[in-house]
Amino acid sequence: LFTAVLLSQAITAQTTLIPDANFEQALINLGYDTGTPDGSVLTANISSVITLSIANKNISDLTGIEDFIVLGYLACSNNLLTSLDVSNNTALTTLYCSNNLLTSLDVSNNTALYYLECIYNQLTSLDVSGATALVSLKGYGNQLTSLDVSLNTALTTLYCSSNQLTSLDVSQNPAIVTLFCAYNQLTNLDVSQNTAILNLYCNFNQLTSLDVSQNTALVVLGYKNNQLTSLDVSQNTALVSLFGEGNQLTSLDVSQNTALTYLGCDSNQLNCLNVKNGNSMNMNFRATNNPNLTCIEVDDVAYATTNWTIANGSIDGTASFSTDCNNPCSSSTTGIAEYGHSFNLYPNPTTSIVTADGIKGTFELFNILGKLMQTSKTNTIDLTQLARGIYLLKATDEQGRVYSQKIIKE
Repeated sequence: LFTAVLLSQAITAQTTLIPDANFEQALINLGYDTGTPDGSVLTANISSVITLSIANKNISDLTGIEDFIVLGYLACSNNLLTSLDVSNNTALTTLYCSNNLLTSLDVSNNTALYYLECIYNQLTSLDVSGATALVSLKGYGNQLTSLDVSLNTALTTLYCSSNQLTSLDVSQNPAIVTLFCAYNQLTNLDVSQNTAILNLYCNFNQLTSLDVSQNTALVVLGYKNNQLTSLDVSQNTALVSLFGEGNQLTSLDVSQNTALTYLGCDSNQLNCLNVKNGNSMNMNFRATNNPNLTCIEVDDVAYATTNWTIANGSIDGTASFSTDCNNPCSSSTTGIAEYGHSFNLYPNPTTSIVTADGIKGTFELFNILGKLMQTSKTNTIDLTQLARGIYLLKATDEQGRVYSQKIIKE
């Protein structure tokens, strides 16, 4: 009897429980089990498996994965998993578990893990502290409120967009090349230590400032829909694409960005824009919904006038082009009145007629939507018939220089 018990225990020890029938069926299909699902598989059949691809199998429970003791590659995306325990899979280097129902994931015991993709789950926590070999982490489309990557110093790729992050510390990740952290709630982002970064997307956050002066290798920068009031890209001479729509920038100078092929700066508060970089004729360009922007400095006025038009959505009606706008775009620029030369308007506010003093030339009056309301060759502008509100008076002097001032009609 004693011998029979020992034999029974030995037999039991040689099997691994697989309670999920879909998981076992997948193992049968791969040749690691036979017959029909019966809730277990011979441990010897799985203990030497190195690669396991079981995506799209309607699996809700991966119990049994712990006996895949030399497993290096696991792809279990697009299933119905609510939990995943890979703590016993210490040889794991690659894990795909995206598009499941996971609420937490702990890979702290997976010190050999090189690549982790866990996108589009319901993760509220992700522990990668022990995964010190991690090079690529893609965890966007979850519900993470925090993410600690301070021990993942080998990280080169980090995708954590579309979470609920209020802060992100990447100061210990000097090897990062690509960082996607868009669609979060970040109010600050320090990338000063990430000198190798090539691609940075921090769109749709709450950033009020962004310093990229140390990121001289930067090729693509996306910072759309934040709250930036200034941005210095003078050190980013490798920039090819700059996406900055929906901020509060008052000035932008890309004259040092000679490789730039796309510039998007719609919906800011620009009054100064310098795209005279020697390459502007090879650039796609958008700067609409900047009603204070009257002069854009370019390399070639004829080319800009022909190719960057109101009709194709490149500029507002208030804007024109010049090779010298006489307005240095500095981060301290706060208004059009800070041009190198301007003119006086009086009375302003006004109920009827306003006079432009100190300048001779052509005057154009625009509403805040950029619609041309009137043109005058004299320096007296009659607003009597216009509705109350804010208008922009654009003046082109006899030397072709362009200036502007706001007028308040009461």
